[in-house]
Amino acid sequence: MRVAIPHAIDRDEAKRRFEERIHEVVDHIPGGNATIATSWPDTYLMDMVLHVLGQEIHGHLDIQPAEVIIVFDLPPGLGFVERMVSGMIRDKGTKLLA
Repeated sequence: MRVAIPHAIDRDEAKRRFEERIHEVVDHIPGGNATIATSWPDTYLMDMVLHVLGQEIHGHLDIQPAEVIIVFDLPPGLGFVERMVSGMIRDKGTKLLA
């Protein structure tokens, strides 16, 4: 799943916002048992591992000059939630970068 979110802020500011608030992602996942682990292998590239519904979901966030690209590899068993999840990511990401 790939979601591109346009922005008009400085890349460093976008990174700061995601660093400070990425943990809030789990607050929007039903069930209440989700966790997220992150690392920054490069200045504007954040790797993520989300544990939810007994699944481990890998992804990354790539902060480009005019957009943030968020990619998650959804397991086949969770493919049915892709539209809902991508919409939520787009909505929350747009608000975060506004």
